Amino acid sequence: MNSLVIYCNILINMKHRIKLPGVGIIALLIFGTFSQVLPVPVFGDQPTETTTTVSSSLNPSTVGDSVSFTAAISPTPDGGTVQFQIDGVDFGTPVAVDSSGSATSGSTDTLTAGDHQIKATYSGTTNFAASIGTLTQTVNQLQTSTTVTLDPSKVNPDGQTTVTATITDTTTPTTTPPGTVTFNDGTPSAGGTFDSTSCNSSGSNQLVCAATYTAPNAAGSVTINADYVPSNSNFATSSGSSSLTVTPPPKITSFSPTSGTAGTIVTISGSDFTGATSVKFN
Repeated sequence: MNSLVIYCNILINMKHRIKLPGVGIIALLIFGTFSQVLPVPVFGDQPTETTTTVSSSLNPSTVGDSVSFTAAISPTPDGGTVQFQIDGVDFGTPVAVDSSGSATSGSTDTLTAGDHQIKATYSGTTNFAASIGTLTQTVNQLQTSTTVTLDPSKVNPDGQTTVTATITDTTTPTTTPPGTVTFNDGTPSAGGTFDSTSCNSSGSNQLVCAATYTAPNAAGSVTINADYVPSNSNFATSSGSSSLTVTPPPKITSFSPTSGTAGTIVTISGSDFTGATSVKFN
């Protein structure tokens, strides 16, 4: 703002000459022999208003993706810098605005799953005003799949089978999903029981969890379910299931002949022989 020095002659009683320095136009209101001096501001050139728009190199992204941010200043300023922030924390040092009015941050691949608030603050110059832009960066979880196997897949009532759940990171298969698995045989329960679950990471970057299941004391089909519970929010949950057949043991009602020599063919009558492979005589 330019300073103005204005000389005004004010007649107060004895015609004193007064020098009035100031930064504005001097307005004089004269009431009789009394003069009042009122300053009126004079404004010089003001900085040009700017807007800052923030964009992402990849939005939405997935955990582990490399992402950078660009701030575009409009109209194109004659300099200045941009300070980027992620969730309120400075991300790198201020970046100089180039001749096209843009500034780009460094890259990061450590953003966790969820939404992150990106802020770009333009510093401004003598000729261009400061401004702020924001962006919401969405980071998706790593997806997983869960498969269930039973060994054996057929048991008698109260029989046991080994239930194995294998969890795979389907987004980046080189990563082993962390966490554990919960097993169940339906809601409400079919009546079977699981012993404690043990988990370990396999050599193929998979999480493998296993438990022994004791079938209910009734024939039928039981659905065994496995729910993956990640210990890291960067991984998505997943579920899998497999069907267990519970068959009653064979029931022999008669056999003929009731005696004979070695090599004699014996006919056995009864029910529930499906799956039976041998007969033992006592």
